[in-house]
Amino acid sequence: MWLGDINIAPTEDDVYEPDRHVGSVGFHPEEKSRLAAITELGWTDCFRRFTQGDGHYTFWEYMIPNGFQRNLGWRIDHIYASPGLVDSCTGCEVALDPRTWERPSDHTPVVATFEFEQDGTLSAF
Repeated sequence: MWLGDINIAPTEDDVYEPDRHVGSVGFHPEEKSRLAAITELGWTDCFRRFTQGDGHYTFWEYMIPNGFQRNLGWRIDHIYASPGLVDSCTGCEVALDPRTWERPSDHTPVVATFEFEQDGTLSAF
């Protein structure tokens, strides 16, 4: 598993107003190319395995007035699963609630569930 604040929005669906942001840090063709090289090795974006389309973000700049409320964000926090782990991933979502707290981070967590069977017992993490 590879996860965290990767700081790359891999597709146009992962940043608001993508035409405006092409070439900027986090949405630069070279960055996206290097991330694509990792996924071409078989690593899977767990969130996109379950959710398609735009408007699903994990980061909203404080410099944009009401950026979170207006959903002017970026999906730059990711969970990637290796080929041997991806089939154990049963769900992945952006947890928006922490971003509504009184003093939130400019990021919000991505949460994935993985289920494993060991000795006939199913466990979820």
